[in-house]
Amino acid sequence: MSVSAGAKVQRRTSGLSDKVRKRIEITILSLPALIMFLGFVILPVFMAGYYGFFKWKGYGKPTVNGQFIGFENYKVILTDPNFQQALGHTLFVVARLFCQAFLPRFLHALCRFCRDFCRKCRLPSVIVPVTIFNNLTEVFFMTALSPRRTFSGTALKTIACITMLVDHIGASCIEAGILTPGLDAGTLSQDALSAYPLYRLDMVLRFTGRLAFPLFCFLLVEGFVHTHNVKGYLGRLVLFGLLSEVPFDLAFFRTPFFPGAQNVYWTLALGVLAMAGLKHFEKENGLPGWQGLVWAGGCAALALATTTDYNASGVIIICALYLTRTNRKWQCLAGALLFMFELTAPLAFVLVWFYNGQRGACSPLQKKAFYWFYPVHLLVLAGITNLML
Repeated sequence: MSVSAGAKVQRRTSGLSDKVRKRIEITILSLPALIMFLGFVILPVFMAGYYGFFKWKGYGKPTVNGQFIGFENYKVILTDPNFQQALGHTLFVVARLFCQAFLPRFLHALCRFCRDFCRKCRLPSVIVPVTIFNNLTEVFFMTALSPRRTFSGTALKTIACITMLVDHIGASCIEAGILTPGLDAGTLSQDALSAYPLYRLDMVLRFTGRLAFPLFCFLLVEGFVHTHNVKGYLGRLVLFGLLSEVPFDLAFFRTPFFPGAQNVYWTLALGVLAMAGLKHFEKENGLPGWQGLVWAGGCAALALATTTDYNASGVIIICALYLTRTNRKWQCLAGALLFMFELTAPLAFVLVWFYNGQRGACSPLQKKAFYWFYPVHLLVLAGITNLML
């Protein structure tokens, strides 16, 4: 017995030492590459950004042989037409690479959604073309998305944040920062706008970003259904609505206070308030009572009166997703139909179709990061739009 126990201890010790030894070897072997990367890539980028704040002759220290001029160099570069065209081409290539990376997965999910739906509905006129197209795409994209792969709540929330960032880059940096000032100053004409490279890039970014709000509406319903503290849930939305309002106005309207539009947190908060009313006045058979419908209508009217993002339509869609929450097929159909006013927004419900009903791995830090992502990224975009464009 003692020999066996000693052998186990020896094996555990040797196994632990092997792990430590491997980690040390990996660290030592990676250290030269990391030092070179920091010295020849990261450091020059920061140094170039630092030197850009000076009028400098190119030798000596800029603080000695130069003059601090703030953002003047950046303003000259960012207002140069050639640089804008080059930047537009670069962003277009990045957006195209992003689409190439995620489009196969999306098309595969779309095809499987259509095939499953059509098989249930037994529509012969639709089954044949969809099945053929699905089988063809499975040949090309079988390694991109496993047929049994699904999305957790954390995965959907991550996708929503990424597409929202893409959308806001177009709305803030390109539209509020370049296109709108150009139209106001007369340097851009309305007739020639459609041929402008940045305008076409903006369309790509905005169409991609249309997936974000439908996903957030669905996740809001899931959060409301599973939360044990509706007041706390509503309070967090209101708090971050207050924190996001100034960055929202600065990013999209270039002013710290714009009464004509409010950020999306207020829409989501009113959506939670509307769902709370529907749940409170729900009948025994599960149908909404007339008092709950009136309450939800009041929340939608308040969103319309205060001009929140997506205003009354956003609250109505949230209520529709809540009322159809027990049937995923009807929930996806209702959401897709109600979002028909935006070209690409209904496609978000292809991702919702593959939601597995689980929250997924999400630490408390990640949960806080999802809440803070909205005001922080708006603040960064506001700084770029107002200080550099």
